[in-house]
Amino acid sequence: MRAMILATALSMAPAAQGMAATQDPIAAARSIDIEADPAGAVAAWQAALPAARARFRATPAELGQVLVRYGSALIGVGRDKEALPLLEEAAPLLAVLPPGDPARLTGAIALALGRASAGRTAEAVAMLEEVAAIQRAAAPGGSTALAETLFNIGSVEQQAGHLSTAAERVEEALALHRRLSPPDAEVTVGTATSLSSIYTQAGLLAKAEDVARDALAMAARGLPQDHPLTMITLSNYAAVLDTQGRWRESEPLYRRLLPLRIAKLGKEAISTAITESNFGRALRLSARPEEALPLLEESVRVAERKLGASDPRLNQFRENLADDYRDLGRLADAVALRRQAIAAFRVDFPRHFRLASLQEGLSADLAALGDMAAARAEIEQAQAIRHATLAPDHPALLGGEIAAGHLLARAGDGTAGLARALPAYRRLAAIANANQTEISRDLVFRGAFETMARLAWLTQDQPLALDVAQRLVIGDSGRAITAALARGRSEQAERVRARQDATARRAALSRVALERYGRDSAGYEAALAEIAKIDAAMTGQTEATRDMIVDMDGLRGTLDRGQAQLYFVQLDDRLLSLAVDRDHVAFGDSAIGDRALHGLVAGLRGSIDTGQQARGAIADGGGAPTYDGDAAARLYDLLLHGAPRRIAERNPRWRIATSGSLLAVPFAALVTQRPAAGRAPRWVIDDHAILLAAGGSSPDGASPGSGRFVGIGAPLLKGSATGGARTYRDAGGVVRDIAALAPLPGAAHELAAMRAKIGGPDSVVLLGADATEAAVRGTRLTDVGVLTFATHGLVAGDVTGLLEPALVLTPAAQGDAAADDDGLLTASEIAQLTTDAALVVLSACDTAAGDSRDAPALSGLARAFFYAGARSLLVSHWPVRDDIAARITVAVARDGRAAPEERLRRAILDIRRDRRMAGADRPETWAPFALVSR
Repeated sequence: MRAMILATALSMAPAAQGMAATQDPIAAARSIDIEADPAGAVAAWQAALPAARARFRATPAELGQVLVRYGSALIGVGRDKEALPLLEEAAPLLAVLPPGDPARLTGAIALALGRASAGRTAEAVAMLEEVAAIQRAAAPGGSTALAETLFNIGSVEQQAGHLSTAAERVEEALALHRRLSPPDAEVTVGTATSLSSIYTQAGLLAKAEDVARDALAMAARGLPQDHPLTMITLSNYAAVLDTQGRWRESEPLYRRLLPLRIAKLGKEAISTAITESNFGRALRLSARPEEALPLLEESVRVAERKLGASDPRLNQFRENLADDYRDLGRLADAVALRRQAIAAFRVDFPRHFRLASLQEGLSADLAALGDMAAARAEIEQAQAIRHATLAPDHPALLGGEIAAGHLLARAGDGTAGLARALPAYRRLAAIANANQTEISRDLVFRGAFETMARLAWLTQDQPLALDVAQRLVIGDSGRAITAALARGRSEQAERVRARQDATARRAALSRVALERYGRDSAGYEAALAEIAKIDAAMTGQTEATRDMIVDMDGLRGTLDRGQAQLYFVQLDDRLLSLAVDRDHVAFGDSAIGDRALHGLVAGLRGSIDTGQQARGAIADGGGAPTYDGDAAARLYDLLLHGAPRRIAERNPRWRIATSGSLLAVPFAALVTQRPAAGRAPRWVIDDHAILLAAGGSSPDGASPGSGRFVGIGAPLLKGSATGGARTYRDAGGVVRDIAALAPLPGAAHELAAMRAKIGGPDSVVLLGADATEAAVRGTRLTDVGVLTFATHGLVAGDVTGLLEPALVLTPAAQGDAAADDDGLLTASEIAQLTTDAALVVLSACDTAAGDSRDAPALSGLARAFFYAGARSLLVSHWPVRDDIAARITVAVARDGRAAPEERLRRAILDIRRDRRMAGADRPETWAPFALVSR
């Protein structure tokens, strides 16, 4: 919003040139670019104002334009409170002009935005709508001026929390700019960037990412990489990734952006400080507060020198630093800094939404220090501001109600706490479901849902605990499963598949539009028209998916006798567990921070020696470490103790639902009894069969025994496992770089053995030269019992330039390879397939899960197969041996009366007892496999 005020003000009169600018204070002030040098403009207009009042006494409209310019410069340095009287004074002076005069409209826009900055958003919107009506009448086909006004309406509505209306106005503005301006015009790029920000705030993260990518592509086409707007689009895209918890992807963007801003603007620039604060926040949220601290402190130092004490940007920086202090255990410092920011903010912005955020943070700090009365006072003040200024469905307002309810319960009144929080929770859950929000990774929603989990565990409310646990663990794989489940329902199936196809087509059309601009006007216009149609058709389609949540009776109806459902919910300071069987429910609570828990899981995984002959392994010449049985026992004690352990241990079958780093846990290899003199450790797999429920509850449970067998693998590869970095096509590589990966000599034997034992007359096996992407797409993957890929699995970064997970197939012949037959079947390409396979076997490297609290619930490959329609997956936590993979897969895939997870358990126990197989008794050999059901 601030940038649009400045741009509008600058358009009112030409800058003076040469000696006149140095001799005339008014001309000198006009010569200064307000956006580039707002502080210089403030000084110049302050000096010029007396002369302007004298010179333009008889021409009030000209004085009004001067006042608008001065007010815009003040806004540019964060002195909005001083700007508003000047803009109010200008309004009647400009009223002598015709209603449609550009200078009068500019003054009205500037005044409206000034009032919005003062919290008078309803007045501001009304004024801007009047301006828009005049502009529509003047240019029925639309104009760039109308687009700018619509953008400003959207900005004010966003500030007021009316996110749906904000998105509608900015969408219309972007459509006009795309039609009337070049795609790489600054105003087009800026509008797309702002729209992405609105989508992010609303929890529409898929749409936010699409538009942010569009903005990046537009900026890259026409602007240098160090252009201010290019850097803003890069920063915005990183913020979209941050909001999804995708720290590994956002960190390189910040590391690229920060030097650019320092080189272009200097270390003391506010834009540089913004990047430092955002980067520091991302590091903090990825559990690296020590690394974040110097960046956050530097951003505050710069802003305190450059900005007014009440400037919203300075106080956002202070809030980020206070959050870091809290994570570092420096609660007293966090409280002091928040109090300083709140006192400064109240001077000029007593009802600003950022003030409410600061007060909610202070409330949480005070509660952590045990001062419950002060904590409740702060949250109530925050909510009073939000109720007065935000829309009733705004996520921040609803989240604040949940926080207030939790504090009531902590103060001893659980009934009142639940009564306060539940209506907000239900509404927020409905919004998240309609938006297909992945709560476990969306920072806009996750904090509120985690607070609701605390409240449910505190009050021992079983139905609520079950509801919120499911929502926190469903994750992105659950959303994929929702889509897959819809395919059995004809009308919903068509909508889901249409949405997926439309998303892919929209991305392709955006690329086409950029390529054709300036060279093929008709093609450019056609691409834009198709994009507009897709956006219109997709509006409201988020309601196509159903809520996957089940109640207690529904859950128990899916459990057999002897089966327990276990939920593990990882919060920032504790680990919550919920155990349910046909007759009992129990709550568990372990005081361990997410950083410590992740460290324990990472240490356990790091102790595993996968061996140099395993699929996907990289030889490093090191010795074999010893599996950390003590860490495995400690982790088991944290996950299950007390009543939840009693429920779990009396049930031989476990169905586990969790997310983040806990999905990287090899549950089968946790230690239930430590070794003693003459006694080996007892593992979970000794007594329990384990099924991971990616959808949270009520998995499909399909038996893989019926249907055809399809096996794909043993691609033609010529390299070695230690061949070093290889170049993917996006980085300028060619097909031979994929062919240089290590061959898999045991894969063909594995698939042949599986076909012999579980295949039927219609089975298909694609080996060697036949195992290409084109062949996979040409093979019918329906009516399939088992679909197996015996090949390498790569994750983003394994090969230089690889941006998503992929399975390695045989590349097309040199010179014949198209982009869709290059030997890499990527996650996005897998998602375009259609299969009903009862079991998909991915015995490649680390196809199970991510490695942090905010990592995706399953690897991108696993999620893609669920989206394509797979009903269950056999995945691996680390590289596996070919001979072990074949035995495990055959055992699980064979039809039988036992549940698939029990067949997996028996196969593992058989391998452990087989003394003919070297190392068969080591957890590295038998523990990587996990069975995941939708």
